[in-house]
Amino acid sequence: WVAPAAISNLSAATGTTGGTVTLNWTAPGDDGMTGTASSYLVRYSSSVINNETTWNAATPVTSGIPTPAVAGSAQSMTVSGLTPDATYYFAVRAQDEEPNLGGLSNSPSAVAQSPTPVPAGIYDDADINWLYTGTWTAYTGAGPYNSTWHTTSTAGGEAQFTFNGNKFKLTYVKASNRGLIDVYLDGTKIHTINANSPTLAWQQTWTSPTFTSGVHTVRFVHAGGGTYIDIDAIQIYAPLDMV
Repeated sequence: WVAPAAISNLSAATGTTGGTVTLNWTAPGDDGMTGTASSYLVRYSSSVINNETTWNAATPVTSGIPTPAVAGSAQSMTVSGLTPDATYYFAVRAQDEEPNLGGLSNSPSAVAQSPTPVPAGIYDDADINWLYTGTWTAYTGAGPYNSTWHTTSTAGGEAQFTFNGNKFKLTYVKASNRGLIDVYLDGTKIHTINANSPTLAWQQTWTSPTFTSGVHTVRFVHAGGGTYIDIDAIQIYAPLDMV
């Protein structure tokens, strides 16, 4: 069987929202440059991906990968959840139904988009301005604010949010299998939230101290002490919104 052709014109550009990069390429075929491939594999790294060793060491992209179109068609996707302002290298390979793996593409680089500071307001966990790193799962159901929340069991997993204000309030979940949430403001740890509780409690809140008004980045980090931590919503305050 003939494997899909290698992609030779992969391009990467800074995305339109924080922590994103946009990829574009021309679809190969199922057999070389004929037909339609079955799927794509997309990976990224902090260094160029130019052989099997660097490909195997690169991080797989797990969401947003398009379905292959007929050979010669334009394809594009957005890679999200990257560290803002960091440089990444990318590579894409096609697979056929066997699955035969196509050759390694070229490996362009791009800088992930800077975070966009948001003004005062309430932002649900599903808001596009959240940047999640590590393995997070989105849930929908009764209990949390706006009926959605994000959860992770990955120690060290982070949820990041950049805003223009001088205070914030996190909404999260308490339960018997919840752990500790380290809170970092502009890189400095300011608090540890203990989300462990004998009983399930939705829409629990922690409010930060007041700090100098301006652009800030807050990170919520899974610090152990239990299996899960959750992000439900964040409220950002500006001086005139202080209560």
